[in-house]
Amino acid sequence: MSDNKKLSIYLINELNKLSNDNVTTINKNDSKLLSISYKLIMQKIMTRANELAIQDQSMELNISIIGSGPSGLYTAYHLLKKANTIKIPFNIKIWEKFPIPFGLSRFGVAPDHPEVKNCESTFTSMFENYKELSEGYCQKLEFIGNVAVDSQIPTAQHISLKNLYDNQDMIVFSYGCNGDKRLGLSDENSTNGVFTSRQFVNWYNGQFDQSLNDKFMNFDWSNVKRIGIIGNGNVALDLTRVLISNKIDQIWSNTDISIEALKKLREAPIESVKIFGRRDFLQSKFTNKELRELWELEKYGIYGSIDSKQFEFLIDTKSSKSYDRATMRRLEMCHEYMLPFAERSKKKL
Repeated sequence: MSDNKKLSIYLINELNKLSNDNVTTINKNDSKLLSISYKLIMQKIMTRANELAIQDQSMELNISIIGSGPSGLYTAYHLLKKANTIKIPFNIKIWEKFPIPFGLSRFGVAPDHPEVKNCESTFTSMFENYKELSEGYCQKLEFIGNVAVDSQIPTAQHISLKNLYDNQDMIVFSYGCNGDKRLGLSDENSTNGVFTSRQFVNWYNGQFDQSLNDKFMNFDWSNVKRIGIIGNGNVALDLTRVLISNKIDQIWSNTDISIEALKKLREAPIESVKIFGRRDFLQSKFTNKELRELWELEKYGIYGSIDSKQFEFLIDTKSSKSYDRATMRRLEMCHEYMLPFAERSKKKL
């Protein structure tokens, strides 16, 4: 048995020892996927790789990462960083069904938040630094785009999981969310004008599967005046900001928002957007930054309002509450936003 195969079996055995109620174990005869912290995985890889490096300087470790979003690329980044301390070459292949990498960073971040995409520069440099296995590097990193990993017969656009399993020492699954979370309501999927946030965000970000989706492109946006969003996290506030400010060129002209999606959104005479949260304000999941950005739209003539009755109790009793710092800051912001614009403290906002 080769040292590579020994390492593969060793890793499987060690990872199975770490299993608990939240971890699915795997073996050479089944196809179950392992869900575990990549930090633990790398600890086991590096420990064993160091041991084998002492025994055999000629071996090479072949790793496939399925998915090129931030999770998969950061896994590769940290593996390569750790691998610099040993002598075993790491041959890492990153498989992606789209022609380009970056996943959620490219297609899931609001177009007016370019700072969130700064990680792409790190990943680009990583690809440049490890594109060749040479005397100066102990590792090689390869991006293989426009290829789906599935159970279909291998073609130029498909490769089977079994093929990878038979030829790689380790496979890391980081393909992200490929489906939508549904509410389970009748006619939820067939009702015109009902969209999931994943599809909507992918659409205005120009993701290949959604960029020209008939569900959005053929929809009559000219009749859309009032919009309801279910959920009160950062994505809900991102959607709100895109919807109510889509006609403001100063915001979107220098972003990479889909031009076709923007044209369609601008057909809508939107008057109001309501966000429906299951829990109250204190349990909302959006950050203070996202909330502040909505009120910054006032300089473009877009105004929000806060019902003081909903906050009087919270603000009046905040000194006796054990609110954390972020919640206290949010309450202070809302208290300021209740005041006329001229009376607000810019320092506090």
